[in-house]
Amino acid sequence: MKFGYLENVDGIDFHLPKDDSRTTKLLAGLSPSKKTNLYIGGPVFSDKSFVGTVYPAITKQKDFLSAYSQSFNCIEVNSTRFGVPSLSTQESWINKVGDNFKFSFKMPQVITHRKNMNDMGGQVQTDKFLQCLDKFGEKAGMTYMLLPNYFKMERWPMIKQFLLTYPTDLPLAIEARNVEFHESEEVYDFLQERNISLCITDVPGRRDVLHQTLVTDTVFIRFGGANLHHSDYVRIDAWVEKIVFWISKGIKNIYFYIHQPAPNKYKFGLLANYLKEQLHEKIHLKN
Repeated sequence: MKFGYLENVDGIDFHLPKDDSRTTKLLAGLSPSKKTNLYIGGPVFSDKSFVGTVYPAITKQKDFLSAYSQSFNCIEVNSTRFGVPSLSTQESWINKVGDNFKFSFKMPQVITHRKNMNDMGGQVQTDKFLQCLDKFGEKAGMTYMLLPNYFKMERWPMIKQFLLTYPTDLPLAIEARNVEFHESEEVYDFLQERNISLCITDVPGRRDVLHQTLVTDTVFIRFGGANLHHSDYVRIDAWVEKIVFWISKGIKNIYFYIHQPAPNKYKFGLLANYLKEQLHEKIHLKN
């Protein structure tokens, strides 16, 4: 994830914001007894640098996804920004992971970045994407819809119209990279009514879009690291504390995707394992 990447992160204030009043109200209405589904992963499984780092040294390329699924229970599929994979690829992916594995697909740019996502072309592309999600069934996790930085609130009516036709039974998160959307109570109200989550984007260079506003009982977090700079671990520790608190309040699903910059994408695995270890320890001690 290039968005918000900085070569030098020294001096960045990485404190997480406090939960806002909307989040506090949402949490108060949840049942603490509910079981939380915790999904932790990264954005790619096919990188050859994973062999000997994330995967065993003898792993063959055809077995990369299977090897990935042995360590992580979800993956953020960014390649779908260029379009949905072929049917043969879909079937291959489905057959290489277990029943509880989740694919979080990025909505294609031919839908999200077009001048009018509700025109005939947008409808055709949306139907193709929805057919892909249907093919994956229960293995389709939370889809995320990226709104580029140049999308401002003037485009909200178009986005709202699109979301009104999007199936409510398919989990969806919106990633808004323009702070105007984060300042709109109208946006929050609408997303909450439609049970659409607002993606939490935690990256060094764009602290202005980092928020702690929950509008559903599903949390979708995209975390941009800094090549395992010591701040990566400090930030993960803060997230562990926050996630444990949210779990105690009854949050139902948490997706946490960790990115590391190329050419060191494999480092996501080291940080993801650290996150898993810390959460399991805290949750075990808590229970």
